[in-house]
Amino acid sequence: MSGIMGAAVQLPLSMKMLLAAIVDDDPTRVSELLAGNAILARRFVDNDVLYESGIFHWICVGDAALHLAAAGYRVTIVQLLITAGADPNAIRSRRRNSPYHESHPLKTTSQE
Repeated sequence: MSGIMGAAVQLPLSMKMLLAAIVDDDPTRVSELLAGNAILARRFVDNDVLYESGIFHWICVGDAALHLAAAGYRVTIVQLLITAGADPNAIRSRRRNSPYHESHPLKTTSQE
């Protein structure tokens, strides 16, 4: 998984594999990973991670895989995650962003 900064090495291997499949826009692999462990869809990240390639996005403590998929506009993967039990209204990170917010084309991080 290249293009990653932060404490990604501390994520469980299965979660790292799921996040890599999302970045790679590989719904087949996401589906296989979820079939083997559907809890991944509901798991929250416990380390801040910056993805610098594929999807340029920070995943913060308390975000879920659905946040990354939504930020990358991975519609098929978003549907797979929600079907597997991901909460589209999950708000646990210090940013207080739901996956919906991550997918919004007009999102901004500063007040204008």
